[in-house]
Amino acid sequence: MKDVVHESKTKLTDSNVFRIPLIALSIISILFIVNITDGLKNGYWQLIFIPIIVSAYFWSVNGSVSVGKKLDKLDKAARERDFISPFTGIYNTNKLIINLEKRMNNGEIFAIVSIKFTNIEGLGKYIEQRFVDEILGNLINELLLEYGKDAVYSSGYDEINLIASRGYLADCERILQQYSTAFKIEQFTFRVSVKIGIYEYEGSNETPIDIYNRSRIACEQGIEQESGIFHYKKEFELKRKEFFELSGSLLEAINNQEMHLVYQPKIKLADNTISGVEVLIRWDRGEKKPVGTNIFIQLAEDIGFIKEISKFVLKNTCLQIIEWNNKGIAINFSMNFTGNELIDTEFIEWGSKTIEDFKIPKSRLEFELTERVVSNKNDKLIKRLHEFRAKGYKISIDDFGTGINSLMRMVEIPYDQLKIDKYFIDHLNRIEIRELLKVIIDYAHEFKKSVVAEGVETAEQLKVLKELKCDIVQGYYYSKPLLPHEFEKYYFDFYDSKRYATVDSDQFQAKAAVS
Repeated sequence: MKDVVHESKTKLTDSNVFRIPLIALSIISILFIVNITDGLKNGYWQLIFIPIIVSAYFWSVNGSVSVGKKLDKLDKAARERDFISPFTGIYNTNKLIINLEKRMNNGEIFAIVSIKFTNIEGLGKYIEQRFVDEILGNLINELLLEYGKDAVYSSGYDEINLIASRGYLADCERILQQYSTAFKIEQFTFRVSVKIGIYEYEGSNETPIDIYNRSRIACEQGIEQESGIFHYKKEFELKRKEFFELSGSLLEAINNQEMHLVYQPKIKLADNTISGVEVLIRWDRGEKKPVGTNIFIQLAEDIGFIKEISKFVLKNTCLQIIEWNNKGIAINFSMNFTGNELIDTEFIEWGSKTIEDFKIPKSRLEFELTERVVSNKNDKLIKRLHEFRAKGYKISIDDFGTGINSLMRMVEIPYDQLKIDKYFIDHLNRIEIRELLKVIIDYAHEFKKSVVAEGVETAEQLKVLKELKCDIVQGYYYSKPLLPHEFEKYYFDFYDSKRYATVDSDQFQAKAAVS
């Protein structure tokens, strides 16, 4: 009998030599699969029942229970690791979302605070990472002592999130004061930029992710890398949403033929003739909310799309010049460009070739730049403007009068026209404004330059501008910006057809060329 028992134990031991490694290998393989596929979220963790079932087959229920307990410990350890930030060692946003939901389900009222170090990446990259670790470590320890581990989280190494019900405003002010002022570690002196965003949850119907994101949205307010405390504002969120929606739509707008040009007449006061038009771009979004030109042009500059828009404007202006010349409309065209475009070699080469291919006389084209652009001491731009004028293009300084050193800077900038900013036209009833405009106009005339007043809307404004000897005006008093067919009608209605319709076609012969 003893021999039988011994033989049975020997067989069991021999079988374990193969069974135990098999079970261990299956456990390791499953944990690996779960880890690389984020299986805790996707449901692959249920594969863990396979080694339990196999264990039950090999060693009966007791063996499977033992394996199950070990697996449960491994599962809990894996889940816990999933909640810890590898950057800071505290709870991460996965745990934050879970705890936010618990608090919401319990009917709690609380605030979530996002503390963002906006320049700390540069400190770690260019100074030393251990200083960054020390800064973050000090703040985390302070918050853990004050609020406990279930209230402090990190989204990464540059952002700390706090859930609090009271006292957080005073702490936010203290943190801002403590960390955004210059301080010294060893021989290095630092100034950390800290932006603190606060969203106060008051029991409304929101998701935990909504609450978390709104504290972070609050951080986006203010000037980049400028320290401050910011409370969430719905209006700011809507503007940011619009920005991202428009950014995507803008990139497709030209391809979808949503962009078109309009033309606002410019009237020469000396002989009451149409001297030219300002070319303006519009974005037709169909049934979607319309977007102001100033908004999408600024957006195009921000996302690096402005050059594509300017190419669209220049090409279609050339086509319009040819079409109208063939109909007896020979006028000047002014277009708005940024300083960056006019010093962009690729854009200038493309533009020059386009104008030459269309055989457009350079004297018909005016390039408008805002005064703020040309008032900056950009020697490269000023040199480029001299080159344009030497080739026959006209230069117009837009929004004149808004800069600080307008008249002082004008002696260095090449230009043909000054366009008086609308602010001055709107305030022509003030004697000091009229006297200032008189000085500007006389100054321009002294150097053989012309002056354009934009935004003219009333007969009273026109009367004053004539008295001041302004050269050209544009604005709603004469006409809004017009579509091509509308401008054609306006042009011929403006003149008496018998006396003014004749145009010397010999002075301009342009033929369309394939671009």
